[in-house]
Amino acid sequence: MTAGSAAAAAGLHGGDEIRTLNGATVSGQRDVVFGLLDAMSSRGEADLSVRGSGGEVRSAKLSVPDAAQRRRLTEPAELFRGLGFQFWTPPLPAVLGQVMPDGPAARAGLQAGDNIVAIDGQPVHDFREIVALISAHPGERVTVDYRRRGIAHRVQLQIQSEQVAGKRVGRIHVTQPPGKGYPTACCGTPIWARR
Repeated sequence: MTAGSAAAAAGLHGGDEIRTLNGATVSGQRDVVFGLLDAMSSRGEADLSVRGSGGEVRSAKLSVPDAAQRRRLTEPAELFRGLGFQFWTPPLPAVLGQVMPDGPAARAGLQAGDNIVAIDGQPVHDFREIVALISAHPGERVTVDYRRRGIAHRVQLQIQSEQVAGKRVGRIHVTQPPGKGYPTACCGTPIWARR
């Protein structure tokens, strides 16, 4: 939790789920974003009803009395960082979805459904970890440990180097598995406090 943040002062905790915002039921992130933008650009207060990770429901009040700070919060990407929390994102299994033909992963023999266990000896548990490790090593050769139908395999993979927004990043041309990630429907919006 960011010390001194509005979220800390309101008593929000990691895993809290926002149920209502200023009396209105929250059905997703969009409701929270627009509700908080409206609250911060007007009086700088937002009354929340949250459900904790243990199931208890409680009230919390986000308050930003400083008008200059409220204006900063209405700038793109500043709202949640400035308040001291961010939305929860579900874990993504470290499993390959589509493997593009003739891409680096396909040339190394990787297939859709392969469960990546480690890259250069560094364990991975989430698809985002695969992306981060591959992106950080453009043009390099890495060892990939994976499981296919329960059997352990190891392969050498040459990461492709690509120019993205003026920076060299590594790519292996795979996607996350379909149907993984955000649930299609939920009630409330889980958040977790920044640390």
